[in-house]
Amino acid sequence: MDKFSGELLERATDSDYLAKRLAMNKNFQLYDFCQWALEQIRPKVGDRVLEVGCGRGAQTIPVSEVVGLHGAITFIDLSKASVDHVSACIGDSTRARGIHGSMDAIARLLGEVGQGYDLAYSVYALYYADDPAGVLNEMYQRLASGGRLCIIGPDAPHGLVEIARKYHNIPAQVDNGFKFRSTIVEPFFKKNFAKFEILFLKNQQTIASAEQFIEFYRQTTYYDSDAEASLRLYIENQINEHGQLVFDKYSYAVAGQKI
Repeated sequence: MDKFSGELLERATDSDYLAKRLAMNKNFQLYDFCQWALEQIRPKVGDRVLEVGCGRGAQTIPVSEVVGLHGAITFIDLSKASVDHVSACIGDSTRARGIHGSMDAIARLLGEVGQGYDLAYSVYALYYADDPAGVLNEMYQRLASGGRLCIIGPDAPHGLVEIARKYHNIPAQVDNGFKFRSTIVEPFFKKNFAKFEILFLKNQQTIASAEQFIEFYRQTTYYDSDAEASLRLYIENQINEHGQLVFDKYSYAVAGQKI
């Protein structure tokens, strides 16, 4: 599987790019994705939690508020700016341990003290790892008996990606992300869990102007500056004809409980 590296990885994990993507997604989406993700993760008061790929804390912060003072949360991200931001936002809501580093080094980063978690999860992050199956296995091994593992990510088709594909090639790493559930996550859960659940979210996105579209497109991992002018013209024509641009974005959640 092609790996994220260089500019692709930087755009995927950079705190500023991510903050803009999250803010714009929130404005475009029909359903509140963060609330849906929280409902699939299912934190409880007092849980000891591990999050891999915390980003700007869209899940970390509300999870920390749920687990409260009797719980604890450990979160890992490649961006130090993101880890620092999340740590500041969590404050005193729970015991927090923010770790800056690559998820591929999860065993070393957590050390011997990172054991016995009640909940481990990753949202739109695990497929950035060089060895995602290894990271997934480490998350599983660190769970206590009865602990819950939840992986959330993108599923195909992705409307914005398919629009962009009309005008340039999509990096293989991006397309592989849409296959991640079927090639990595589901086989792992089938091997390690007696039973697990898979849920999907079809989230309609509505964009009112070509300028909004282009600004969002510039924050993506598959942005191609050479295609921007052609894409802008296409979007302008679509909005002039239909009044707005509407497309669907699909997400999945796979979750199971360790025996």
